[in-house]
Amino acid sequence: MQTLKRAALVAATAVIGTGIAFAPSATASPKVANISVGSSNHHGVWCVQAGINAHYGKKVVDTDGKFGSDTRKAVRKYQSNEGLPVDGIVGPQTGSHLWADNSYSDYCYKYLPTTY
Repeated sequence: MQTLKRAALVAATAVIGTGIAFAPSATASPKVANISVGSSNHHGVWCVQAGINAHYGKKVVDTDGKFGSDTRKAVRKYQSNEGLPVDGIVGPQTGSHLWADNSYSDYCYKYLPTTY
């Protein structure tokens, strides 16, 4: 399963790198701001929390829509495990990984910062 998730991310990255991008059928907000401690994007925070829990296949963090120290710690762990810059902030790179890693909901796509 993890191999398939990574393959999807590699394929998405390759397509984006060519300058030809195919967005999922959901419509993203024009510019979703980074998600971090104190974020007012409660839907996006919930999506981050749900995505991290789905990634690990267990509850790692409460899905309460509040980005506090526990969510920051979980984001940092996810970033480290995925080879991303570890800053505890969900920006376009981390958001793209969460989306490609889970593709868990069209609902979440419009609330996560992504590169596509």
